[in-house]
Amino acid sequence: MTRLVILAVALLALGAPTSPASACTLPPGGPVVYSLGQRAWAADVVVVGRVTAVEAPNSYSQRAVIDADDYLKGSGPGTAVVDGFGSSAACLAEVRVGMYGVFFADRLSTGELQASYLSIGDAYAPATTEGLAQLRRALGPGLALPFVVR
Repeated sequence: MTRLVILAVALLALGAPTSPASACTLPPGGPVVYSLGQRAWAADVVVVGRVTAVEAPNSYSQRAVIDADDYLKGSGPGTAVVDGFGSSAACLAEVRVGMYGVFFADRLSTGELQASYLSIGDAYAPATTEGLAQLRRALGPGLALPFVVR
């Protein structure tokens, strides 16, 4: 019996295959789901537009170049550049060229935009008619807050 325990410990120490760990582990009961309004209030900038390019040093660090149609909160140029997207395996929002939607971002002290997450992968939402109406109701007409409510 002792030999069996020693053999098992030795195999583990030598790198015997074990079950792979996921980089994005869901909390018990699944991820918290926040409303579009909650996500918009937490973000500094909410931009609606189409991804025209994805710069990806790797799948865990992607930069989206977005042709902005509208800023529902905050302001910015006609082309928004947002860092912080990537693989869903890392709990990030995946982006690809041609994707049209609502992007939630925080403005860093450098002025650059970073994807804003309240929960797993929620820095992006499809730009549906219902979703956009929900966001406009949550933010109010012409709202441009100089602060972030957290």
